[in-house]
Amino acid sequence: MNEVKWVKIDQNYEGYIGTIGINDTRGVYTFHLVKRPHYCDRGDWLLMIEYKGDKLASTLDEQDGFPRYFFGSDDEAKEQMQRWANKRQECK
Repeated sequence: MNEVKWVKIDQNYEGYIGTIGINDTRGVYTFHLVKRPHYCDRGDWLLMIEYKGDKLASTLDEQDGFPRYFFGSDDEAKEQMQRWANKRQECK
């Protein structure tokens, strides 16, 4: 299993950056997980993803459904993204 490495963005800001490498070091997925305002009804956390590297290594498309909204804790969102990465062939 290739693990997503999460880093807190700032002590005063509720957000994280997560990265996971792609097979054969062809690139990296970077997750941006940020806390949404308390009044938002589409989720407590927003997660966006970007890919940098060999264009042929990435298979992200509109079916992957980013950005994603998560209710609950940041830990729940991080766990779901770890499971997402574990299922992707290029991350194994």
